[in-house]
Amino acid sequence: AIETLYADRIEEHYEALAHHYYEGQDWEKALDYLMKAAQKAVAAYANQDALAYYDRALLARDRLGDVPVEILIGIYGGKAGVSLTINEWADVVANYSRLREVARAAGNRPVEGLALGGVAFGYVWTHEFDLAEATAQEAMALADELKDDAIRAGAVFVLGWLDGLRGDLRPCEERVPQAIRLSRETGQPAYELLGR
Repeated sequence: AIETLYADRIEEHYEALAHHYYEGQDWEKALDYLMKAAQKAVAAYANQDALAYYDRALLARDRLGDVPVEILIGIYGGKAGVSLTINEWADVVANYSRLREVARAAGNRPVEGLALGGVAFGYVWTHEFDLAEATAQEAMALADELKDDAIRAGAVFVLGWLDGLRGDLRPCEERVPQAIRLSRETGQPAYELLGR
C-alpha cells in the first residue's frame, strides 16, 4: 500500500518499507529497501541508523544466499565510510578489509585497491604504522599494475603521512602534494581535504 499510495515520493518511506519487508521476510525487497534506507541515512549523517540498516542488509543477504557482488561492495563500502566519518578506526580497518576480500573474490581489482588504501588509512589511526606502510605499499603496487591513480592517491597519502609522523619531512613534502593532486583528479575529496 505504501509503495502504491506514495509512489511519487517513495524515498520518504524507505525506512518503513525496509522494516515491513524485513519483518515479512521478503528478503529481496527488504535488502533493496535496507540499502536505500542506509544510503539515505548516510546522506543525512544519521550514522548509527546507517550502520544498523547495513547490518540488517547483511542479515537479509544471509537469508537470500547469493546476491550480486555489487550489493556486498555497497554494504561494506558504506559501513567503512560511516566508520571513517565517526572515527571508529578498528571498524574502518575491519570493513575495508572485508570489502577488499569481496572485491578480490569477484576479481574487481580497482575496488580491491581502493579498499587497500582504506585499510592502510585505518591502520595509521590505530597506530599500527608498520601494517599501514605494508598495506599502502601493496596498494601502490596494485596502482602501478593497473595504472590507476585513484588507488595511487590513497597509497601516496598514507605513505606521506607516515613519513611526516616519523619525522622524515622531505618525502612527506613530496608525497602529500602529489596525493592532493591525485585526489582532486580522481574525485576523492577526503584525501584532498586531509592533505591540506
